[in-house]
Amino acid sequence: MDTYIRFQTQLRCCNTGRPAGIFVAAGRIEDRTTLPDATRDRLREVLIWFNRNLTVPALDESDWRCLFWFRSDSQPVIRRLWELAYLLEDEGVFVTKVRTNQPGMIVYRDEHQVAAMP
Repeated sequence: MDTYIRFQTQLRCCNTGRPAGIFVAAGRIEDRTTLPDATRDRLREVLIWFNRNLTVPALDESDWRCLFWFRSDSQPVIRRLWELAYLLEDEGVFVTKVRTNQPGMIVYRDEHQVAAMP
């Protein structure tokens, strides 16, 4: 059975009230005017890597509640997620890793991730 990992934060998603995922949190941190230049530069480098190496699926409007989970065997992505987590934690946004074998009803799947309705 496949294992999936979700990196989530103490920040809340405005639409659902659930813990925000790591990319939502990264976007919020990137918008901070007080973010040190070195951190902003490193954050952008990491996000550019994800933009180049991770598909952003086009989901239906009805799938707006989906949570994204990463396949535990996708080690290059998991390593970069930890790097992003450490950057966020340096800025006071704590990241937790959640594991599951049952992410919900999967509506999207690729070699690195799934989107699932809880």
